[in-house]
Amino acid sequence: MYVDNFVIEFSSDSDFEDGSSSSVKRVDKIAYKKVKKKMELNCAKIKSLYSCVSLHSIYGVVNSMNHNQKECVRSLGFGSLIDMKTQSIPAKLCYFVVDSFDPLEMVIKTEVSNILVTREDVNRVLGLPMGVDQLNSVDLRGNEEWYEIWKDQFKKSLSLITPNDVVYKIIERCEADMVFVANFIILVCTCFGSCNKQGACNLKLLLYLSESYKLDKFDWCTYVLNCVKEEKLIWGRSDIKTFFNGPSVFLTVCHLMLFD
Repeated sequence: MYVDNFVIEFSSDSDFEDGSSSSVKRVDKIAYKKVKKKMELNCAKIKSLYSCVSLHSIYGVVNSMNHNQKECVRSLGFGSLIDMKTQSIPAKLCYFVVDSFDPLEMVIKTEVSNILVTREDVNRVLGLPMGVDQLNSVDLRGNEEWYEIWKDQFKKSLSLITPNDVVYKIIERCEADMVFVANFIILVCTCFGSCNKQGACNLKLLLYLSESYKLDKFDWCTYVLNCVKEEKLIWGRSDIKTFFNGPSVFLTVCHLMLFD
């Protein structure tokens, strides 16, 4: 069984030829073909989830960091992402889970039971810091020198910066300074929080980033939950070309871990 593609790999017809008579063999083959056809039809009904971001961005970045940058990420409370092995999640599986998620009750609905999704699950699945500060309680960043350096590295409007733009800048930069921190946090917010409608980066937390603020004090887990709730509420399920801009990776992995 290939879970990644929602395809069942059936054995060859020879596997069904152990019956005591030719009639049994024929019945088994007919039943086998009917089951196979039914499963193929069911699989074909499952849509693929369109998303502007992927795990590949984070995966590529953490594998290109030097030692000092990795130590910096660990000091911020994001050490779990350094050891991430998954590069992608099947689009059909993502669609199935996102479609099953109820943002009002915060549960993933299944035929067996409803899976309640909590901030503790975000911490368990993604390993993000679960601090006490909420976004509205963090002071806005003042005029800090690093911000101008960060902004100057992109030769375009900030509203047009994409995850790939940030990835390239992280790879180019050898320092583990505040500019590197800003780029990394923006990538985390975009991949595990939400991105803009056109696939541009989520710069919301950029207003609060400061050299004096300890990022592990922030409640990243509640932030991810809020993002998945908000994005599901506005997701156009009926339009197959509508992108889901929330953390589909978290929901999907959460479903696999808790439903196992």
